[in-house]
Amino acid sequence: MAITITPAAASGAGYGAVQTDYALKHDLGRWGAHYDYSANTCRSKVNDRAAVIVFGQPLSPDGDGKVRTYTKANGFAGFAVVSDTFVPATRSITIGSTTADRPGYAEGYVVNVLEEGTIWVYTSTIVTAGSKVALLDAGADTVCASGTASSTDISAYFLRDAAANSLVPIQLKSIA
Repeated sequence: MAITITPAAASGAGYGAVQTDYALKHDLGRWGAHYDYSANTCRSKVNDRAAVIVFGQPLSPDGDGKVRTYTKANGFAGFAVVSDTFVPATRSITIGSTTADRPGYAEGYVVNVLEEGTIWVYTSTIVTAGSKVALLDAGADTVCASGTASSTDISAYFLRDAAANSLVPIQLKSIA
């Protein structure tokens, strides 16, 4: 259903129009987008790997000025932030029982990497606001709750409660 605008009187009190319906669906957030714009630090790095780096994905350093998808062995460099300034590559991935087409940075593209600030990510586990964020040691497109088997805590915490396999904002503290 669309928003309904009801015209009011042509003059005097109530002049203008009144929005009366609010039935449009608005998404809670967008995977890889900033949650808010306070104190965010991003750096530009290059994806020099054949694999697409999807928006919102944890990243590892991959040499001077480069990043790759996260693995514990390579360390943590930040998260890939959404960019609408180019036509991105797409790929299909599976999150829990949900399949989604997510855009990302193809090989050779400059990746916007969030090193400090807020971002929308997917969690593979149930999380509570204020609890620590962890990354799966084998690498994944999602984050998880601290204490999850085969995971490593990062300097971040969840800003809201969330069910498993759902979108949730996190606050990433400085990694530099």
